[in-house]
Amino acid sequence: MQPSGIGSAWSGLLRCWAAFAALIPSALLGVCTRRLRARRFWLLSACIAIGLPCRAEAHALFTAYIRHGILVTVGARHFDIEVDLTFFEEWSGRERAAMDSDADGTITRPEVELYVKKLAPDLARQIRLCVGSRELALAPLYAPEVDLLGSRQAGPAHHRLRLFFFAADPAPLRAGDEILIEDRLWPAAKALGFLQADGRDGCALEAEKRDDPGFAPLRAGEARLFKVRCLQPPAPEASSAHPTRPMASAAEMHPPSRP
Repeated sequence: MQPSGIGSAWSGLLRCWAAFAALIPSALLGVCTRRLRARRFWLLSACIAIGLPCRAEAHALFTAYIRHGILVTVGARHFDIEVDLTFFEEWSGRERAAMDSDADGTITRPEVELYVKKLAPDLARQIRLCVGSRELALAPLYAPEVDLLGSRQAGPAHHRLRLFFFAADPAPLRAGDEILIEDRLWPAAKALGFLQADGRDGCALEAEKRDDPGFAPLRAGEARLFKVRCLQPPAPEASSAHPTRPMASAAEMHPPSRP
C-alpha cells in the first residue's frame, strides 16, 4: 500500500504542471522575453506561498532573496513610507542568528526587541525620499516590527521586518512631480521589489511598473529606485495631519507572531 502522502504529492505535481502549461508554447518557440521571465518568477513565488511541490526549483531561486515591498501614501501634509521586508532562508538565517543573542537556538521577545533597538537607527538612514529635485527628511512614524512568522528557532526560515516613516513637504506637490524612494537596505542581498502608491485628500498617483521585479546586489553608492508620478496633487485645504502621540511600538500597531 502506498504511503498516504504520495497521493497528495502527485496531486500537487499535477496542479503545478497545469500552472506551468501556459508558459510551454512560448518556451517551445524560443521566446524568452523579460515579461515571460517575470511571469515565471511570479508563478514560482505563488508555488512557494501555497506549498506546491515544485519547492526545489523555487527555493533555488529565492533562498538568497529579500522581498522589498514599498508603500507610498501621499496626503495634503504628509508623505508616509512603509517598507515591508520578507527575508527568505539565507538572509533570514543570518538575521535570526543576530537576534539570538545568547546563542541558545531560540529567539525570545526580549531578544527581538533588543535586535530592533540596535538596528533601527541604521535602517532609517538607508531609506531616502526625494520629490523632484528636493530631498525630504524622513522621521520614524512607528517603531519597527519583526514578525517571525510562527518560527522562533535560529536558522534558515522566513521572517518579516516592517519600517514606518513619514515626511512633511514644505512645498506644494504639483502634477507631474516625480516621487523617488531610494532603498539601500541589505545591499549585499538580491531583492524582489514591489511598489504601491496611494493618494489621500484628492491626490492621484501612478507607481512605476517594472517587468522584472528582481534587483541584483548593490554596488557601492547604488540604491534600488522606486518611482511614483503625481497625476493630481492633494487639495491644499485638506488636512491629513498625523495625530500628536508618542511613537507606538510594533506590537501596539501590528502584533507580530509571538515567539
